[in-house]
Amino acid sequence: MSRDIWSVHVSKDGRVIMGGVRFVVVMDTYGSYLTRYENDKNKKPIFKGQLVHSITSTSNGNIFIVEYFNKGVIMLGKDDVINIYTGHPVYNYYIGSFNPISAVTTPLDNDLVADNGNHTLHILDSNCQLLTVYNIRDIGIRRPASLSIIMNRPFPVLYIGCDVCESNSKSGKLYKMNIMEC
Repeated sequence: MSRDIWSVHVSKDGRVIMGGVRFVVVMDTYGSYLTRYENDKNKKPIFKGQLVHSITSTSNGNIFIVEYFNKGVIMLGKDDVINIYTGHPVYNYYIGSFNPISAVTTPLDNDLVADNGNHTLHILDSNCQLLTVYNIRDIGIRRPASLSIIMNRPFPVLYIGCDVCESNSKSGKLYKMNIMEC
């Protein structure tokens, strides 16, 4: 099993959270090992996808993991899995299966998850409970692939990077949105 690092996140409290093929490691600002997530308390693998693709965290210390080719968002607590979000049942049934690809935490401590296959943003609270689903295809945004938030007073700005178009492999799109109360 590979131990390569595929994603890195630095939490607001300075923890460095790294993910690779079916594992997540948490270190402090000095590089000292704090926690490793690989198996749950029952010694079963936590991660089912190919690799940890995106990591974000909330101020209460919870870590949100998006795995590549795993149709869910895993929320980790201090010692184990707390919750798993697998998409909104209506979207999963009528539109297509949940395909999370990127996640980012908002200033109000909610988690935005880009659903690449359904062209949606899922907004989860800091406990991995669904608040709402926003269909960004309605405003012309398709195939969200990466999310980032920066503060641009007085509002946070969400950047949404999108996959390349099938017909033109050299094109990709970046969208910029002011977000409020999210």
